[in-house]
Amino acid sequence: MGAIIKASNSKSQGGTAGLEKYLKQEGKTEQTLMYGQDCDVKNFARDFEMTKNIYEKTSGRQHTHFIQSWRPGEITPKQAHEIGKEFLENNKFKGFQAVVITHTDREHIHNHIVINSVNLETGLKYHQTKNEYQQLKDFSNEINLKYGIEKEPKIAKTGDLRAYDKDKYQVLKKATEGKIKSYVYETKKAVDKALETATDKKEFIEQMKEQGYKTSWTESRKNITFENENGEKVRLSNLQKTFSDDKYSQTGLEREFELVKTPKIAIEPLQTEKQTEVPKDPPKGLVGDFERFKGQSESISDLKKLKTEILLKLEQGEKLVKTYKNLESAKESFKEKIKTLEKPEKYSLFERISGKAKELETEKQNRISEIKKDIENIELKQKTIENQVNGIGKKTELEKELKELEEKIKTLEKAEIEKKREIAQKKIQEMEEKRVEKTSKKVEFYNEITGKIIFVETKIFENGQMETRSSAAKEPFKQQIGNYIEYKNLIAAAKELINNNYIAVKETNKTEKGLEEKNLDQEFNKILKEKIQKLEKQKKQERDLDFSR
Repeated sequence: MGAIIKASNSKSQGGTAGLEKYLKQEGKTEQTLMYGQDCDVKNFARDFEMTKNIYEKTSGRQHTHFIQSWRPGEITPKQAHEIGKEFLENNKFKGFQAVVITHTDREHIHNHIVINSVNLETGLKYHQTKNEYQQLKDFSNEINLKYGIEKEPKIAKTGDLRAYDKDKYQVLKKATEGKIKSYVYETKKAVDKALETATDKKEFIEQMKEQGYKTSWTESRKNITFENENGEKVRLSNLQKTFSDDKYSQTGLEREFELVKTPKIAIEPLQTEKQTEVPKDPPKGLVGDFERFKGQSESISDLKKLKTEILLKLEQGEKLVKTYKNLESAKESFKEKIKTLEKPEKYSLFERISGKAKELETEKQNRISEIKKDIENIELKQKTIENQVNGIGKKTELEKELKELEEKIKTLEKAEIEKKREIAQKKIQEMEEKRVEKTSKKVEFYNEITGKIIFVETKIFENGQMETRSSAAKEPFKQQIGNYIEYKNLIAAAKELINNNYIAVKETNKTEKGLEEKNLDQEFNKILKEKIQKLEKQKKQERDLDFSR
């Protein structure tokens, strides 16, 4: 059986981030099974959002989510991952950022494929009709066949029944048409309803119980059986055979749980959406972007947004160039294979007479033709990449523009900080002019290791306010914002300085009587240190520090 493929989408804001968190959960996947197309697979929600912001299309559908899954033992994780990557080569996904994350935490290996809703190259939104969805399923089946995996079976529709007994078939057919009741069909409907919301075995059994069914599902028993209130029993395997749907198997139930549980986000059926027109003024990749902001009121946020756009383009360009080089390497490898195959073969007389030589030569020519087609496909991809790179712009010009933007942002940020500082300084000056100083205490600290001097001053004003500042300048209260440090009180400043190898060397007190200065010796510092340690131990907050002995 081939891959089962299902699709859903989300319109929930932040839904992509929630899905990303789920898909990358530890134990579900590993680094080698995570792939990103034109995005960082580890941060794809961020990259998706960035593209939406660039084209200003952040509302509506956020992403489309496909799930490819296989029966246990049908495929290896590596094969599944490669199939997922090849699935993204469909033209439907051209220019769309996408990820493939392969999960191996369940018996059935499955791929999660997430497509961004906005095209990175054109700004168009992703949409698909029912016919296009079927085409994608067919495309997935074709890829599976390359890996030796059979085509996906036809999913049962209403009335698509199988029964070995003609009478039983007629009963079931009438039941699906609503003409009569059949306990088998009623059981199917109950299972379908439970699968709409159940995320695991326990919830499923509980949902069936609420509908009047007893479910026998144990590890020791091969079959899962349902029994209604009348004692009528139906095996799950019977539902699978009768309604031609692999959903009605243990693996199928677990797969359905996964579909319900996967994005704990709003999941809605895919609907047709009209193609969105290309913006009249789409983001450009060259210096013109920067010119758009000239003559307008430049804001830092606008410039940062433009910077993000350029960084995204540079990152995309690097990835495209890397892909181009890899394709070039593959192309050269194919050319070498052709050279090897074109070398004349020496066939034996028997091979020439029997016609074996002609057969081998035909096989060789067929192989050469196949390789040439592979080379043509590579060259087509390279041409596409060249067009994409040209659309992004020259790397040197983008880097030059980026540098100009960064300098501009730095200048504006510096000016903004300076402006705020001036406003704050003015307010402080106005406030200080209104305050009348009552007393002050200033202590000079000296660092014996570095030779630096720090002045700490505490002022008490007539309105009862107290303020403490420190600076390398002699008058902390005359310094502008940024040139001094403010402390809660003098003890807090003394504690920090002493812990950084400073000692108090001089104290100046200003009172109504005038200035009083005194030098502070080693004994004083010893007592000061002990006082600080004592206060730390007691965890007391002092209003001021008494520097007297």
